[in-house]
Amino acid sequence: MQQRKSLLTLAERERQSLEIMRLLEDLTVFQKAHTVLLYSSLPDEVQTSILLQRWYTMKQLLLPVVEGDNLVLKQFTDTSSLQSGKLGILEPQDGVPFTNYETIDLAIIPGVAFTLDGKRLGRGKGYYDRLLSKSAFKNVFKVGLAFSCQVLPFLPMESHDESLDLILTP
Repeated sequence: MQQRKSLLTLAERERQSLEIMRLLEDLTVFQKAHTVLLYSSLPDEVQTSILLQRWYTMKQLLLPVVEGDNLVLKQFTDTSSLQSGKLGILEPQDGVPFTNYETIDLAIIPGVAFTLDGKRLGRGKGYYDRLLSKSAFKNVFKVGLAFSCQVLPFLPMESHDESLDLILTP
């Protein structure tokens, strides 16, 4: 999958990211959402900086922070609060952890590969699977964002792997 993604030019990653953001913003579940779990994208992922900048004053946007083997959620307030974390991912450094998971309307989840029926392959540490397995996330609508080359017909799943409700891809 890394090789497939490396074949995408910067211009193509940007084009697909913009198209995926348009699709996401057109979703009724996004339009109605007040609290959204998002991710701060790595260079080889669908770029979410557009959403962060466009929506942080209108929606409560949460970003994960790696603490030990788990993800802690913190509210995104502006780009000046972001610093490179343990895994090189930009994370909010200020603020108290967000724990009111029941109020999350939408979770936007990264991945290495996806199937159109919602299966997701992460980076192998299980951070998102542990987070999404919490009972408060059972009713949260979960969306994966994928470049076209990240969508596969099949992915192996284990009992602890959490599926998503929708995969958005160009």
